[in-house]
Amino acid sequence: MNHPDDHLRKVLEQIPTSVVLTDLNGGIEYVNPTFTAVTGYTFDEVRGKNPRILQSGNTPVEVYKKLWQTIRAGGEWHGELQNKKKNGELFWESVSISALTDDNGKMTHFLAAKEDITSRKLLERQLLQSQKLEGVGTLAGGIAHDFNNLLAVVLGSAERLHALLADHPEMRKHVERIIQASERGSSISRQLLIFSRPDMVKLQPISLSETIREIQDLLKHFLPKSIAIHTSIEVDDGIIMGESGQIHQALLNLALNAGDAMAHKGTLTIREFSVDPVYIRERFAHDNTAAFVGISVSDTGVGMDADLITKIFDPFFTTKPQGKGTGLGLAMVHGIVKSHNGFIDVMSVPGEGTTVALYFPMVNSAGETGEGESTRKSQLITETILLVDDEVHLREMLAEFLTECGYNLHLASNGVDAIEIFQKHYRTIDLVITDLGMPLMGGAELFRRLVKIDADVKAVATSGYLDGVTKEHLMELGFKDVLTKPSRLEFLHSVIRRVLLAD
Repeated sequence: MNHPDDHLRKVLEQIPTSVVLTDLNGGIEYVNPTFTAVTGYTFDEVRGKNPRILQSGNTPVEVYKKLWQTIRAGGEWHGELQNKKKNGELFWESVSISALTDDNGKMTHFLAAKEDITSRKLLERQLLQSQKLEGVGTLAGGIAHDFNNLLAVVLGSAERLHALLADHPEMRKHVERIIQASERGSSISRQLLIFSRPDMVKLQPISLSETIREIQDLLKHFLPKSIAIHTSIEVDDGIIMGESGQIHQALLNLALNAGDAMAHKGTLTIREFSVDPVYIRERFAHDNTAAFVGISVSDTGVGMDADLITKIFDPFFTTKPQGKGTGLGLAMVHGIVKSHNGFIDVMSVPGEGTTVALYFPMVNSAGETGEGESTRKSQLITETILLVDDEVHLREMLAEFLTECGYNLHLASNGVDAIEIFQKHYRTIDLVITDLGMPLMGGAELFRRLVKIDADVKAVATSGYLDGVTKEHLMELGFKDVLTKPSRLEFLHSVIRRVLLAD
């Protein structure tokens, strides 16, 4: 007949819970196989040692003080500890510790039962990070409409002032800075909205060369002056189907990570180069024979080993200290590259820096350009436009510009007033330009009402933030185009001409 102790030992050796038995001073007298599997320590390595060998340094000292006070008083302590394995890997445990007593009630040992809850804590962290991300998106969406309306007023007014100062080059330089700052603000706003509505991205021909020039200027405001920024553009026609804001976001994330890797001192190099299709096919098992163009971001930082490279694009993985990184940046870069039908590659040597290369399929043309000032002035314009926008300064600025172009105008500050105007004058109104987000009645509902009055109405939507809808949906609804605020005035005019002249 087996001794009861034999049954107990078999149970301890087979249960999926780590068991640690210590003397009253904390010296380890027994650990079960699960402890070894979780921590990497053998029984011989921990025999006689204090469990503090597992401490990661991330658990407050007060927690351990309370733990020992509880169990030495004969109580049972329950809690969660972040510990460290033999190989240095951090993990979480749910721990219960209580005292063992002899037949006389005298304490003889402490017994700890510990469950590895690392996966659960990771899921909790991911949920928290997702909630933070959702909060950023909600905040970005909430402010984007008003912020972009303000930028539209600033940009449009600056453009008009720039034209009026044709004979004052010194003053025009200051206005040009306002225009550049407004466009940069618009770019930052678009990048924020990537968090909010990543599904709304529409790819169009963009120049990677131009993107690099823009990001080079932007990085001067994000990186310390101790980091030298170099760019190398080796492709004259690096045109891809992309979304400018997302490419900016990807390069900005890579550059900021590179800055951290260099401890804010070193050289950052952004390079655009052509890519051999054979390399793409062999490296990524890709059967497309199209030409590719690459952008690489290189640093002179600490570099990475092969194991770390395999993890860096995992969601929520970060090498930064607690509270210093979300682990979202490189995962977002990976997602952006995939959404652009591209590939990503990482080359790094510990101590010698890192290069991250992004490869995108090239297209032949950058698309059509807007009409210039001379073209606008040479056209004979007689059409009438109904302009609907609740932002008074933006409405006034656009009205001045369109009147100067030669259009006849009706103005409305909301959808209700616009319907009243349209009912009276729809036979002479050639185009409706309406904001989407307005009080009383939004632009989409306004358009539905206008179609009931005139099934052939032509309308263009404008918005600083497409809340819950896509451009494709609005085009299916019947809008001729959808413009994101702020837009350059000449671009707006080119869209108006195209819509009015279309059959």
